[in-house]
Amino acid sequence: MLFLRTSLTRALLLHRTASPFSATSAPVLRAFYQSSDHPDRAFYAPHESQILDYALTNPVEGVPVLGFTEQPLINALRAHGKSQSMATSFQTANSAPMAIMLYHMKTQRAKMVAEHAKTLYELPHVNGLSQYDRLQYLLIARLRDNVAVAGQLQGGLAQLVQPANIAASLSELYDLADDLCHYSGDKSNDFAWYAKRGSVAKIYVLCELHQAGLPAGEFAQVEAFVKEQVSEMENMAYAYNSMEEWGYINMIGLVNLIRSQLTRS
Repeated sequence: MLFLRTSLTRALLLHRTASPFSATSAPVLRAFYQSSDHPDRAFYAPHESQILDYALTNPVEGVPVLGFTEQPLINALRAHGKSQSMATSFQTANSAPMAIMLYHMKTQRAKMVAEHAKTLYELPHVNGLSQYDRLQYLLIARLRDNVAVAGQLQGGLAQLVQPANIAASLSELYDLADDLCHYSGDKSNDFAWYAKRGSVAKIYVLCELHQAGLPAGEFAQVEAFVKEQVSEMENMAYAYNSMEEWGYINMIGLVNLIRSQLTRS
């Protein structure tokens, strides 16, 4: 439990900037961080992207057939005329399977921002949507990009909860949650900033676990589940007096949630 709290604290504090106090006479802790302050989204060098993309997407030698294992990366290296021994250079995530899963998470998050989040307010019907409607739209857009590897998602999620991978997993999950909150129009501050992101991270994990348990192509059920979860979040946000405590409970349970659901599968 202490390890989880420490990892979560680090993941969230990475999103804080200097000057954590408001300009009021009574200092109030605030979160000035915005998603637009994220580092350049070119996460990988071009040659790394080519190899990892091959491993992730190739319909014969990649994840769609072989799952989130070491073999897709080995096949990708061979296809690009590289030595198999170079697989270790991609294992900054502690293993080749985790390296591929992180590549999927990071690139699909960047795609969601570029293709959906940043153009969201250009859509004519968006002006009348609530923050929760926009959150729902972005969640569905992000989960739709899992369809290509939907049959292998359980193996990918299993990588996230390996002890050596937890810190990297939480960091990426909270980057995603922050993007979802920011681009849906969240204006919260103080501890509600953390609570919202913890709650959205939990919703995303629940939806992805639900998606992983469905046959490929059953995306209509995923959409219905997203709507249900976002509606519940909206209702609970009003019902709970202690939004901060609720969000914190959500945050510390993510890893155990994934583990328990994968065990039942």
